Amino acid sequence: MSSLSKLYNVGKLIYPKLSSVCSTYPLVAENTTKFPFIIYRTSATRPVDSKDGIYDWIYSVEIKVVSDKYDTVSDLSIQVVDNLLTLEDVIDMEVQDVSEDYMEDAYVRTINIVISK
Repeated sequence: MSSLSKLYNVGKLIYPKLSSVCSTYPLVAENTTKFPFIIYRTSATRPVDSKDGIYDWIYSVEIKVVSDKYDTVSDLSIQVVDNLLTLEDVIDMEVQDVSEDYMEDAYVRTINIVISK
């Protein structure tokens, strides 16, 4: 007997929230993209089957906020999290961790979240 699954397009769900903060791209931005911008990547894992054979996927989302100014990255990161938290009526979401880096003349703040429906 095969299990039924509920696989969602999480990118379609979060994109409007991210793009309302600044330019947003799935997976990669072109080298000519102007600061600031957001890049996001999603992945899904299937949890253990439930008793009724229906299960929800668990999604990991990596969001990178990129700018040439540290203060901009900090401010936009707060806006990103605040915007995503407005989805809590629709999804279960948890911010797992936040980290910072400086790469190729840009400040990058990475926000990792987990979403379950």
